[in-house]
Amino acid sequence: MPKVNKGYYREPSIYEDKIVFVSDDDLWLVNTGKKSNAVRLTTSVGRVLSPRFSPDGRYIAYACSEEGSMEVYVIPSEGGVPKRITYTGSAALRVVCWKKNKIVFAGIQNSPVGNFNLFTVDTNGGIPTDLNFGIASDVSFGEKGCAIRRRTPSDPARWKRYRGGTAGEIWIDTSGKNKFTKLVNLNGNN
Repeated sequence: MPKVNKGYYREPSIYEDKIVFVSDDDLWLVNTGKKSNAVRLTTSVGRVLSPRFSPDGRYIAYACSEEGSMEVYVIPSEGGVPKRITYTGSAALRVVCWKKNKIVFAGIQNSPVGNFNLFTVDTNGGIPTDLNFGIASDVSFGEKGCAIRRRTPSDPARWKRYRGGTAGEIWIDTSGKNKFTKLVNLNGNN
């Protein structure tokens, strides 16, 4: 029987038969179609978070603290040299998704009180553009509008029974005009 390495595998992102995930503070890729072992994509000295495949599966965007603050990086999905995309100086940042050829990320760099806002940045870098959704830590785009998540707790362990004023909420925009309404009122976190 082959020896199986045990690890703490988290934050998977899937594209067709490929899965990228975080383990040992690095990105790993496994191709389920080839029944191969996982291959390490990064050898970072910093913390790695939130890998997301590009829509065509050729690239992976992720957050990393390689040079101090959390920033957005991109690496070819088959491996290669990571490229730093942002220079925000943010203490907290994570990649959320891709929107066409732009990377959507949540960061606190423009918030005086540490609330997440959503930004896009081109894969070639440049100044991030605020999506102007207000406080938001996650987004899912539809054909016309989108749904956003607000006030996500930083500690996943507290989400279950928390009933305070910073409980997470889901807001939707069905028109595509940034006119959001709260999806449901719950006595707790969504």
